[in-house]
Amino acid sequence: MVNKKRRIIKNKNYPKEYDKKKAGREIVDSLIKDMMFCPVIALVLQGYNSINVVRKIAGPTNIEEAQPGTIRGDYSHDTYTLANKSDRPILTIIHASDTKQGAEKEISIWFKKEEIHAWKKLDEDLIYRKY
Repeated sequence: MVNKKRRIIKNKNYPKEYDKKKAGREIVDSLIKDMMFCPVIALVLQGYNSINVVRKIAGPTNIEEAQPGTIRGDYSHDTYTLANKSDRPILTIIHASDTKQGAEKEISIWFKKEEIHAWKKLDEDLIYRKY
């Protein structure tokens, strides 16, 4: 379920420390530049096993491995080969956090704590009841 959504256009205030541990400064700067190329839709999704479910729907980053029916399989066109020939990072159409800790960090970058509200579906107790 969508908990919070925000459309961000050319956000120059995007924190540069975002992926400092994962990648070098040059790669991070390039990714920030790519995110300013077009609007970003930031979402907070919640639900049982939501991280794994969203990653399955997104499909693998390498679109040559992405199956039809996934977001990357249906809508991405960039490949590692093309990105390497163009001397740039691969343009990804979607990002999905890989861990709860990663999701929490990314949510804190895009949203204020008071903007996020945990809520419960009306049928949640019925669906997830214990016998």
